[in-house]
Amino acid sequence: MPNSTTATIALIAVIAALSAIAIAAPTPSIDHITPTCGSVLGGTYVTISGKHFADIPSGNVVFIGDDKNGRLCTVVNHLSSHTKIVCETESIGGEGVFAVTVASDGAAANCKNDNCDFSYSDSCTPEITEVVPKWVKAPGKVSVYGRKFAQGDASVQKLDFSM
Repeated sequence: MPNSTTATIALIAVIAALSAIAIAAPTPSIDHITPTCGSVLGGTYVTISGKHFADIPSGNVVFIGDDKNGRLCTVVNHLSSHTKIVCETESIGGEGVFAVTVASDGAAANCKNDNCDFSYSDSCTPEITEVVPKWVKAPGKVSVYGRKFAQGDASVQKLDFSM
């Protein structure tokens, strides 16, 4: 019968061997990105759908662009999950097509369809043409007229606000 010291050393050796075996977490992957175009001024909510993103949304980091012309896309935690990340773009200072990269708990996500790009474009930037009335005393209603207010829906040309 082995003594307790030998048994303890054997148990420590087994624990050390087991802890040396790395159990790899599944690699995060991006299935698609919507919308693929947003305002040059930033403020576009981008939805990145995929698999194996961080269980805690704050464990995800989204970057749009390269080292020289890139910006963080701020993750909106309450709208994100392990299969979907919603982030808000920052202004990038002009038009261009840029790669979207995601790191989830430090692991880089693979782009499954080779189309993980986002375009900053004037054609996707809302334009205000008129605000009626010019002045309002609360409570009151303000109407904002323009173009391209809703992503992907050119028919939205008026927004109403009550104060």
